[in-house]
Amino acid sequence: VLDSGAIRVILFGVDPEGSGGGYMKTLAGSQLVGMAYRRLAIAGRSVWSGDAVALPNRNEPGVAGLMPVSLFRAVYICNSGSYAVFE
Repeated sequence: VLDSGAIRVILFGVDPEGSGGGYMKTLAGSQLVGMAYRRLAIAGRSVWSGDAVALPNRNEPGVAGLMPVSLFRAVYICNSGSYAVFE
């Protein structure tokens, strides 16, 4: 899910890699989280790589996580055409 409020990539249902971690507060309450290294590609183009916040116990049906809008220079959402353009 594209999220204008997220400051990091957040992955749902992913086990953290390595040791350490902390708690993240959300509207649903506090959750134990960790970090996981990932690469993000859209339509075969590498968009981002780095550490993402990993929430192991939060499975949202049909949603892999949150993607900050700040990863892109520009984002265009076409509601009538049901598509998005990322630059």
